[in-house]
Amino acid sequence: ALYEAFSNRAYPINEPILSQLITKRHQLAELLGYESYAQYDLENQMVGTPARAQAFLDNLMQHAQIKEAQ
Repeated sequence: ALYEAFSNRAYPINEPILSQLITKRHQLAELLGYESYAQYDLENQMVGTPARAQAFLDNLMQHAQIKEAQ
C-alpha cells in the first residue's frame, strides 16, 4: 500500500503535464524524422530499434515460460 501511495503521489495533479510531455516528445521525434519517440530514443542504444527491443522481450518471455514449466 505504501509503494502504491508513493508511486501515485502526484496523480491526478500531474496528469496534464505528463500528457503534454508525451505529446512534445512525439512531436520532437517526428520533427527529427522518426516514427515515434521510442524509435528516436533507442537509436543510440545497443538495441537500436523498437522492433529489436520487442523481439528481445518476446524471446526473454519465451525462455522464462520454458523455465517456469520445468
